[in-house]
Amino acid sequence: MTDLHPRDLSMPLLLTVEECRRQCRVDSPEEDAELLGYAAAAQAWVETFTGRRLTGRPAIAIAPEWGAWRLMAAPVVSIDSIDYEDSDGAVRTLPADDYLVRDCLGLTVIRLRTTIVGPVLRPESQITIAMTVGHAEGACPPDLKHACLLMVGNSYRNRDAVVTGTIATELPLAVESLCIRHRLTVLP
Repeated sequence: MTDLHPRDLSMPLLLTVEECRRQCRVDSPEEDAELLGYAAAAQAWVETFTGRRLTGRPAIAIAPEWGAWRLMAAPVVSIDSIDYEDSDGAVRTLPADDYLVRDCLGLTVIRLRTTIVGPVLRPESQITIAMTVGHAEGACPPDLKHACLLMVGNSYRNRDAVVTGTIATELPLAVESLCIRHRLTVLP
């Protein structure tokens, strides 16, 4: 089985500017751009740490050959197409009836049906899997959203990595404890 790491084509923000303002107790829109930057960074960290996409978005994964593929992103909402370049150089779409999609410990696995032999690929070509990944709007687990809010508040209040005028210590965060149970575990 080949592990494929889907590349997101966009990243809609989970948090709104209003939620960021409330978290940081900011009343004016003067710092909105900065707050949204913190929100994007927090979301990216949580998504990287857990392996889960917090918001729905299109993504693609590239496979070098036919076989079984494990998609290293969750949740996968749909497989939209599997395209390949055949031996004549024509781009073709694999019919949905020719492959199976299964959940395996929270990750999506795609396999060709046992009765199907993968079409002959043009040399040096790849297989492109287009998909929709991420939680639907309003369906993100609340503790992951709260972890993002905590990170936004911490980034806003502590704009530098070190607090001066005191003993230098790492600022405690509860973020990992909120995220850990959602972290994808990959078994070989």
